[in-house]
Amino acid sequence: VASGWSGEAKEGSGHIQATDPQLKALLSAIERGPRGGAKQTSEADASSISVSLRKDSGKVAVGTERREPGASFSTQVFVIAIRSMKDRRFEKFSVDTIFTMSFVSLLCGFLWWQSAVPSNTRTTEGAMDVSGVLFFMITYLSFSLLFTSIFTFPNEKTMLMKERACGMYQVSAFFFGRTLADLPMDTALPLLVSSVIYVMVGLKQTVGAYLLTMSLVLIVCFTAASLGLSLGAWFLNLKRAQSMATVLMLTIMLT
Repeated sequence: VASGWSGEAKEGSGHIQATDPQLKALLSAIERGPRGGAKQTSEADASSISVSLRKDSGKVAVGTERREPGASFSTQVFVIAIRSMKDRRFEKFSVDTIFTMSFVSLLCGFLWWQSAVPSNTRTTEGAMDVSGVLFFMITYLSFSLLFTSIFTFPNEKTMLMKERACGMYQVSAFFFGRTLADLPMDTALPLLVSSVIYVMVGLKQTVGAYLLTMSLVLIVCFTAASLGLSLGAWFLNLKRAQSMATVLMLTIMLT
């Protein structure tokens, strides 16, 4: 009863007489052999696969059409810039950073105290002292910003990959947003250090000379920061990026 058998086997005959229609269909399928069944099965599978593919493609098309547009490029840049400023303001303006730069600027000012006054720059020794303090100021600020910028992309790689996988923003929006956030922070400390050294050393006390000196300092600092960003994004290995940055900076300084 459980197998659905409803026929009877007669003694002396090699055939089974079945009266159940389902059992007859099963026996006829066995007589046809595996080829016919496999052919029908493959055709059925192919038809089911084609139907499922059509259904899936229809779902994808419908999902793509119903997807809402994201934020504009300017909004992405603005949001990333605000978030970066809130995250990095304590890192840029930490107690250690401010103490280090203040100490270096005061030490440099005391060591070259009023060495750039007109009475001292008339001699070769006085002119060499002024060129030395300017070289030290540019070198210190450039190395500081260079090695700080190297950590930007390697430290945020994991977060960037996760947010990019969700389609939150474009890579270019992240780059411009971080650049806009770093500009005011990378400008404040170099201007502070350069101003302290400029006054204590006694460089030319005119507005034009001061603005020209600050402009050159900022251009060099931004160039060093850009080089640090490039090295950090290229290697994504902090030790290797730092080694390459040292080699490049020393090469630029000696040539």
